[in-house]
Amino acid sequence: MSQLSTNFTETLSSDNIKNITEDLINVLDCTISAFTEFPFIDYFLKAPKAIISVSDRIFIRKALKFFSDVKDIPQEERYNFIGELEARGKDTAGDLLLSLINRLDNIHKVTIVTNLFRAKVLKDITIDDFIRLSSILERIPIVDLYNLEKFISPAYIVGVTEVLYASGTIRLCKIGDDDNPGDEYVLTEIGASLLKHGLKYQEPIICYKRNVHITQLDWKNVNSKEK
Repeated sequence: MSQLSTNFTETLSSDNIKNITEDLINVLDCTISAFTEFPFIDYFLKAPKAIISVSDRIFIRKALKFFSDVKDIPQEERYNFIGELEARGKDTAGDLLLSLINRLDNIHKVTIVTNLFRAKVLKDITIDDFIRLSSILERIPIVDLYNLEKFISPAYIVGVTEVLYASGTIRLCKIGDDDNPGDEYVLTEIGASLLKHGLKYQEPIICYKRNVHITQLDWKNVNSKEK
């Protein structure tokens, strides 16, 4: 386990994360020295280089957002989460979470990850669900994430559909024809879980049955010649 990974886990399981506030995160450039009580931040401050790079600052900001969002979860529950994540993820919790946070391309995705963290603590999802949903999350552009709810009912949105279909969060439910052109897609169970537990969608979500409606097609013999 690397020192950074160890420091991350120590900070996550520490009672001191309750002192991380949104105000401090938003003025990180001016107040980074104020975070020396946290092993994770202290690692960067003691690194053998003159300044903290832009990429480091972006990464630190996302990590602090993560800590801030989970700080109200009881310390024992955070310990339990770390243990389950290491058991199922086959790696240290610090490395797994650091890698995940580093790959997130938008700070709002950090909030979605912490929502999933909270859902696991509340036993609304399993640790396997957390790992699976977090992996899916990093592959979906933020603009498309907020279109997930539009697929509660059958829909097709140019560009969005292709991205969400590739992520496994929506599936084909209808193949169009000449009279009703356009295929339609709806949420998968994993897509509904991401919407409900990650994006905190409040309305009931009903997943369609696993069948595909194919409208009547007019098949022609490709070898026959039209008269």
